[in-house]
Amino acid sequence: PNGGALNPSQVPLNGLVGEFADDRFDYRLGLDYRVSDDVLVYGQVSTAFKGGGINPRTFFPSQVVPFEPETVQTYEVGFKSDLFNGDVRLNVAAFYSDYENIQIINPSCPDITPNNLPGPCAATRNSGDGEFIGLEYELMIEPIDGLQFDANGSFIDFKYTSVNPLTRIGPDADFPFLAKTKLAAGVQYAIPMFAGTITPRFDVDYRSSFSTEGAEGPFSRVPARTLA
Repeated sequence: PNGGALNPSQVPLNGLVGEFADDRFDYRLGLDYRVSDDVLVYGQVSTAFKGGGINPRTFFPSQVVPFEPETVQTYEVGFKSDLFNGDVRLNVAAFYSDYENIQIINPSCPDITPNNLPGPCAATRNSGDGEFIGLEYELMIEPIDGLQFDANGSFIDFKYTSVNPLTRIGPDADFPFLAKTKLAAGVQYAIPMFAGTITPRFDVDYRSSFSTEGAEGPFSRVPARTLA
């Protein structure tokens, strides 16, 4: 009616209905203990999820398929500290996360594409189960009034513990958009001027390379970069 043209292969998608239903209960349990006025240690376990649904980007009726929720259980331990009368702050956390039914955008899905062709496809699918192990830190040092150094970083490793072969994701594939190393540091100095202050600051930020897809491709790898 509006004069637009339809792709003949997509006409059967008009009015097509898929079904998905699920329910979920999550929790978080934590325990902390103040070793001294300056140091707090803690541990916690928590769960979370990313909802399932129906593939929202279909090219053919056969690609109207459901996908399961992505779930995770995470264990974390760490400490928070303010030392030397607050001139040094150091917070450190280590964690382990167990993922199930990891959701990815699958660019190749011959099992749900006519004639078993690899594409076109952009289906959300469950690629398998995996685990993360990581360490994060925050550091701030103020050696004299007005002068402040700060730094933070994270180191995260990921590996698949099982894969769904229909997604064509290999057991050594990266987690999409995961930069395994992130580092940042900065320095600033507050200079009193008139009724306030002027604070010059310098920052540097590093991020390691990462993949934009679960499977490596010629255009999926984003190189490491440093910004200053």
